[in-house]
Amino acid sequence: MKSGMFEPTKEQQQEIYDWFAKYDELTKAFKFEAMADRGLFPMYVITDDSTGNGVTRTWSRNDFITSMKSAMENTPEDIEYNMTRTPYMINANVAIVLTEWRPQKDSDEGALKYADVLLKENGDWRFQTMIQGGWGDFL
Repeated sequence: MKSGMFEPTKEQQQEIYDWFAKYDELTKAFKFEAMADRGLFPMYVITDDSTGNGVTRTWSRNDFITSMKSAMENTPEDIEYNMTRTPYMINANVAIVLTEWRPQKDSDEGALKYADVLLKENGDWRFQTMIQGGWGDFL
């Protein structure tokens, strides 16, 4: 740590992997209220629209739940969650997590990239900002 920059321990990084494992379980079970319990509100949403313009929103807990229900209402129950997550920890309490998701393990069809900003609140990780392209027309 010669530069003085924060270098997370394996345990600190594992906290983030464990947090997402639990969140993914809630997502697969369509437990929207419990998903929202893991957020820090107001939550920021960053995306773009079909014209290529940036779109931002500030969501309340209720906005999050309503949006997740709408976005996931046609999701098949047997959908696969093939994800690769890369956490980048700014310090022990702030992290940006990049995710690559594929609905089919060996295919890029329908694949997504997105990022979440996580912050600690009272010692627990909470997601506070969601960043993903292409959702602006739906917001």
